[in-house]
Parts: sequence; C-alpha cells; structure tokens
Amino acid sequence: SKNLQKENENYGLLGEKLGHSYSKIIHEKIGYYDYQYFEKNEEDLDEFFEKKDFKGINVTIPYKKTVIKYLDYVSDKAKKIGAVNTIVNKNGKLYGYNTDYFGFFFNLNKNKIDVKDKKCLILGKGASSKTVEEVLKDMGAKEIVFLSRRFKPYFKDEKDYRDFEIIINTTPVGMYPKNGEFLKDIKLDNFKNLEAVVDLIYNPNMTRILIDGKLKNINYACGIDMLIAQAVKASELFLDKKFDDSMIKRISDSLMKDQINLALIGMPGSGKTSLGKILAKNLNRKFIDLDLEFEKKYGNIEEFFKNYGEDEFRDKESQILKDFSKKIGLVISCGGGIVEKEENYYRLKENSLIVNVKRDLEKLEVDGRPLSKKYKITDLYNKRKNLYDEFKDFEVENNNLKTCAKKIEEKFYENISN
Repeated sequence: SKNLQKENENYGLLGEKLGHSYSKIIHEKIGYYDYQYFEKNEEDLDEFFEKKDFKGINVTIPYKKTVIKYLDYVSDKAKKIGAVNTIVNKNGKLYGYNTDYFGFFFNLNKNKIDVKDKKCLILGKGASSKTVEEVLKDMGAKEIVFLSRRFKPYFKDEKDYRDFEIIINTTPVGMYPKNGEFLKDIKLDNFKNLEAVVDLIYNPNMTRILIDGKLKNINYACGIDMLIAQAVKASELFLDKKFDDSMIKRISDSLMKDQINLALIGMPGSGKTSLGKILAKNLNRKFIDLDLEFEKKYGNIEEFFKNYGEDEFRDKESQILKDFSKKIGLVISCGGGIVEKEENYYRLKENSLIVNVKRDLEKLEVDGRPLSKKYKITDLYNKRKNLYDEFKDFEVENNNLKTCAKKIEEKFYENISN
C-alpha cells in the first residue's frame, strides 16, 4: 500500500531540540536515504510510536530511556545500559539498540587508548556515562569511578583519584554555544599518571579539557568519531547491511574538510589577508579578516592604539575572535599579535587548524601597522617567534602567494586526515 511505501522511507532523529545536531549531515554522507528531524515534546511520543511512521530512527536526549516502553525488543547491550539510541521498524515491530556503545568502543581503538587494567575517571553521571562504563568494563578497566555535580563523589573530590590514568568527560560542559567553559575542579596538572583524555562533545571539535591534554602531549580523543561511528552502526541496522570501517574515516575526513576552520597567524605583513582571500575562494568558504572585523566595530586600528593603548586593543581582539572561533567552515586571518594572549590559543583550537605564515623579515609590509612602527620589526619577531611556534599546527613559507596557498591547502587536508 501507499502508506507502507511512505513508512518504509522515513529515517531520522527523534529528540526534543535538534537545532545543533550533525546527524542529518552524517547520515546523508552515508548516502542511502534522506534523514529528517523529529522534534517532539514528551506528550507527543505516544502518538509518534503508535503511528510508527518510520523505518529507522535514532534517539537523542532526553528520550533514550523514555522510548524503551514503546519497544517490542531491546538488545542485551541496550538493556544493560538502560538506554536506546537506535530503533528499527521491522514489519510493525520495534527493535531497540544502543550504537553509542560501538561508537565509544571504536573511538578508543582508533585513538589507541588502551583502558585494560587502567583506573578510569568518568566525569558526569548522565545517560551517556552508563554507555562509557559498559565499554570500559568490557575492555577490562581496573577501576571505574564517576564524579558528578549531584551525586557523591563530587567533582571537588577529585583529589582522592589523582592516580587515575584515563579521564572521560560525559558532561555537556563546554558544548556549543558555551564553548570554552570547563569543570574548574578538574585540572589535568593534578593527575600525574594521566595517559589519555576523552570527550564525548563533538561541537566544538576540541573542548578545553582536550586542548589541555594536547598541550601536555597526552593522548586525546574528540567526540566526533564516536558520533560518526555510532551513526554508521545505526545505518547498518536500518539497512541490514554491513559497512567497512573505512566508511567512518571517509565521512570523518569529509566532515572535517567542510567544517574545520583554517586560521592564519604570522607576522604583520606576511601576506595572511591575501592568502586568506585566495584560500577562501579555492575552498569555497567565507573569509574573515579579524583586523577588518575590529575596524567595523571600533574604527581605525592605528587611531584606536593611539587613544586606548595595546592592552585594550588585545582585549577587544580576543572578544572578536571568541565570536568567530565558534563558527565552522571559515578561513580566518588573525592579527599578528593574536599569539600574545594564551586564551586566544584555546579559542582558535576549538574548531581550527592553525597555520603559521612565515616570510623573510625584509619582505614584510609594514605600512599602516602600529606595532611595526613602535618596535623594530626584528624585535617584534624575536618577541613572538616562539609563540607562533607554540600556536601553529603547521607552517608555510610565503615567497609566492599562489604557490603558498596551494601548499596550505595540501597541508590542511593532510592534517585533517590524520
């Protein structure tokens, strides 16, 4: 019947608020069906599940537990975890699974995080923490402790667990749009045996805790691979089909290529703006020049320097960066002094790969640049050289704009595909 035909074509995500979900993008990159969002209030669920007008759906917060009562069958894993995030309609019977389990398992393996015989600290006690616990148990973790805001032991009791080796954040702290927020009690410096840090958040790409891990050369895993891996596993259940794990990498590369910002840092006059324009055109992206954004808001930079001084300029510059670093898919040209504030690194790293544009000092354009006049260019370079090195993901030499832009593009894709 026509109705059955329609029912069999519906795939999507059920949740309360889905504005910032990446699921549609990911499922459509898998490529076998259209994927829609079913935004429902709790009182609409009875009717939704009575109609069963779908072939397969994913379920997100706050309904991963609520949906269980509507199901005819629940997999052992989902039962154990007490949460379902994938439902398949097989001839009117509803089957529930938990593919987050597979997603988290995959993410640990991909990032070579070995939890066997390790002490693991889970931050948060919400629905996802149970999935994480099940995976850790199955992988042979030695000890698993939850720290949370509402139940003992609390976050502030972290001092009793400082010998733990793995930390996993399952809280929403630091998630878009509250980028940059972090659990103030959890300082990685205090964990002397720390080997790896994992975050389930995928927007932003890197949360504060992960950036701290990276800075300490501790192994880390972002949430995006878990999200993609669980979606691919859900799709296998929807279609009763097996995909190769290379599918996860293909989607991850493709998503990162679309979304990760490319941020250009380097000395004033090194060509960041010109390169940024070329790259934005080549990559079909929006170009943001932070100096220009500053001038739109506060007028001429030289004048501003004269009237308010460098510190005030740096504060305003950071604020502008904070707004743009939350966005995705941009090419961002940063002012030469962006590296002088450590907090700017955390902002850039959330969603950007950072390229240091180098150029011979005698070739730098210094007209109209307040600091280049104030300090001799060599002194300015010596003051910032190490900071550029600390900020960068990679560097390029700018001797020719076209060649340099091509090189940046190549390195950008190389870095994304790691």
